[in-house]
Amino acid sequence: MIALHESDGGSESSEIDSDFDRYETKRKASCAALFHAAESAALMRGEDRIADQGPITLLALDTGAFAALASAKKAFDAARQQWRSGVSIHAAIGAWFELECAQLPSTGVGPTGRCDLYPARDRMRQFRATPDGAAIEQLLVQLFRSAASSRELARLRGGRNVQLDQFDLHHAHVVFNEERREFAVVMHCAEHPQYHSQLLPAALGFCQVGSPLTPTRALLATRNVLFFERAAPRSLAAVRAAHPRARPALLRGSVATLFERDLGQPLFDVVFLDTPTVAPLAFLYHQPST
Repeated sequence: MIALHESDGGSESSEIDSDFDRYETKRKASCAALFHAAESAALMRGEDRIADQGPITLLALDTGAFAALASAKKAFDAARQQWRSGVSIHAAIGAWFELECAQLPSTGVGPTGRCDLYPARDRMRQFRATPDGAAIEQLLVQLFRSAASSRELARLRGGRNVQLDQFDLHHAHVVFNEERREFAVVMHCAEHPQYHSQLLPAALGFCQVGSPLTPTRALLATRNVLFFERAAPRSLAAVRAAHPRARPALLRGSVATLFERDLGQPLFDVVFLDTPTVAPLAFLYHQPST
């Protein structure tokens, strides 16, 4: 996050606050524009063509994601209808998840066994085996797999395929944009690359140990992969961070990162490692009532 330094001078402090407010306003407006860019690109593209629109490149979903879309749309629509009737959006999606928290392994992953990918180990929940819960879980799984199988995304990343692991892609943020009445998914790739004195001069903890992911400008510039449930429901949207219209949307002081809260109200994070023994687990920002 952004750290503002304290100042003894009141006028200097006011100038800093004013600058920060302008930065916040511009960043959020630039993030809102991504919805419109994705919408425009979706109108331009054919059935299986890749389309560019400003800072967005639309990527075709794989067949598994297409198959999951129809059922997930029903779940999105049902939650949206509850929200429009006055139910909070957090309550509207509560039935997607089990009430009991999941039991997690006592150790983390990776060479050290100390890499913990879960936001809160005592508050992770599985998706409920109901039509809506299963539909959302399946869609999210297929979105991860679409990112990993996308040849165009690999091309944008300098020839490196997305890997579903601790070093590259393993989590996503699901948000609800009230102004647009739309759900969106924000995936952050290249989460734990190797240390690099120029491109990534940061120690990222135990999850970075043993990383095979060498930072490059192309890799870091395509960290943000989005799914817009209504603006471009048949595609993933790769944000090209080096584009002039994308740069104002990025979080200051970060490595080419879109802040999920700028795209909508955070609902839950999902952690997914594509292994037979680990189910997708969600961290809810508001816990469901028991």
